[in-house]
Amino acid sequence: MKILIVDDEIETAGLLGELLRLEEGKNRNQDSGVRIQGPGGRIQGARARNQEPGFRIQEVFLRTNLEEALKVLPECDAVISDGNFLQHPGSRFTFDLWTSLFAAALKQGKRFVLYSGDGRCVQQAAALGITAFLKPASGAELYRAVREGLEEDSGSRIQDSAG
Repeated sequence: MKILIVDDEIETAGLLGELLRLEEGKNRNQDSGVRIQGPGGRIQGARARNQEPGFRIQEVFLRTNLEEALKVLPECDAVISDGNFLQHPGSRFTFDLWTSLFAAALKQGKRFVLYSGDGRCVQQAAALGITAFLKPASGAELYRAVREGLEEDSGSRIQDSAG
């Protein structure tokens, strides 16, 4: 599984990626091997080593703006997004763009989790039935939200195709 993290602060996105890597390792009782890719393709961490079936984070993409996030979205299985981020590379101002990213993720069948310090964004998402967390939330909570959402999606796809 590949996860896209979108936040206007690359350091915050990177820390969240590290938290997910730690949660993956705790759940497997070993080094997770999760690769974290920042803007420009910088890779942190080792290549995935364990080949266990089922839910396994292989790679985390970090992006700070909508334009770059939309480019990598097709490669990802899930998105964890801050409520406010840059519209274009080099922008100086953040915008409430999570709804644009959510719409693109929904259209492509991707799991979406909002993780924001903006209470208004979290309330909007919750009102729409979207999984949302107000910062700070634990890495375990976010990991579980992504994992459960993908397992539910897989189950409903299987159920739909059988019925």
